[in-house]
Amino acid sequence: MVIWLVGMSGVGKTTIADILFKKISKETDSNALPIDGDIVRLIDGNNKKDTSYSLKSRYKNAKRIQEICLALDQSGEDVICSILCIFPDILKDNKKIFSNYYEVYLDASLEELERRDTKGLYESARKGLISDLVGYDIEFPIPKEPNIHLKTDQNKTAKELASIIYNEIFDDLNLGNKDTDLKSSLSKATNTTDYAAIVSKLIKPAGG
Repeated sequence: MVIWLVGMSGVGKTTIADILFKKISKETDSNALPIDGDIVRLIDGNNKKDTSYSLKSRYKNAKRIQEICLALDQSGEDVICSILCIFPDILKDNKKIFSNYYEVYLDASLEELERRDTKGLYESARKGLISDLVGYDIEFPIPKEPNIHLKTDQNKTAKELASIIYNEIFDDLNLGNKDTDLKSSLSKATNTTDYAAIVSKLIKPAGG
């Protein structure tokens, strides 16, 4: 199963994914591996692949994330993927290739995203210091048919939003990955580098 969280920078993808990951790990037998652009860029950056933020690089990175999610899905792992995906064809393909696919569109106004701006990206774009920022130089196509559409700029906390996603998806599923060694490794992971190392080991056989 793949839960695919999609939305613009600052919308809360990573925060909500982290809460959802911990909730799934605590309340189910699923390992629910976290995957995001930073983890994949770290994996592929170590292999000296293209990790820039041009439109071409973004597409390659999105396809790489899709490839990793598919390898994990085919090996029986559940995945929580958070990604700024701006390519409708990838979202369309996701619905065909994954065993169970849940697309979650996290939405907020540009004004709210600019107000949050935890990484300073929107301010830098306004000042002309950076380019290739989705929402400024690059358009963000709104996902057409997400399974779940949540506004993150209203009166709900990230924890509440994660609970909505969990209840929508897991109430009707009987999921369980009994790999206790993997679950133990995930419980000890504390940062992106730790998760990247775990995922690298899992996808190595599939990727050659």
